[in-house]
Amino acid sequence: MADAGAGSLVVHRMIRRPSHGTVVAYLALFVALGGSAYAVNQLPKKSVGTKQLKGGAVTKQKVRKNAINGSKVKNNSLTGADIKLSKLGTVPSAQNATTAQNAAHATSADRAASSGQRIDFAGPAIDPAPANTVSPGAHQLLSLDELTVSASCVNAGGGEARVYVAFTLLGEGHFTWSATQFNNPGFESYVNGTGFGPEGGSYGVIDLKGGNKFLNGQWIYRSAQRTIIVSMHAGAGDFVPGCEVEGAALRPES
Repeated sequence: MADAGAGSLVVHRMIRRPSHGTVVAYLALFVALGGSAYAVNQLPKKSVGTKQLKGGAVTKQKVRKNAINGSKVKNNSLTGADIKLSKLGTVPSAQNATTAQNAAHATSADRAASSGQRIDFAGPAIDPAPANTVSPGAHQLLSLDELTVSASCVNAGGGEARVYVAFTLLGEGHFTWSATQFNNPGFESYVNGTGFGPEGGSYGVIDLKGGNKFLNGQWIYRSAQRTIIVSMHAGAGDFVPGCEVEGAALRPES
């Protein structure tokens, strides 16, 4: 019985409750371990730097939209391959240059349109005869700035036509011209000129009677503002088909 009692005493000692000091020690260890786990899940602000990031850890899915602006991009680090050019707008200075270029092209086109005009007239001899050599013609062939070119095809009698061409100025200026005339038969060449005062006026520069005669010439008009060059061919034949005048006027740009 003594042995049984001793055995019972040993078992009793092995299962007795832990002491107060042991409980306190275990509790302190639990709190310490729990605090470390909390610290891992709740990192202090600004505690993670470049050294703590694993290579390739930050992907585009983890970057918030519009989170990166120009101040975060290194100067000269982006190339054409990194930029979608179709999404870029026009640079203001480039837009101004484009507008200026278009305006220059439009101006050139306007100048080309206004600097040259065609002269083209043909008709039977049915117009009234000019009163004198300073009368305008019955048909306006050209109007360029202050210069007007007009012509008449008149019945000269005997079944022949007479072609008359006049220049009219609205202001001061002068003409010089040179021409070669076919008189059927024979040719003659001449040089002539005339001037107009501030009031302007008209002057007959071609006057041919039929019989299949023609004239080729060039007239140069000058004023304080501009120069206009007129080249013409004029012919007078029979009553029918009558007269023809053709050519062009050019205004050189200063």
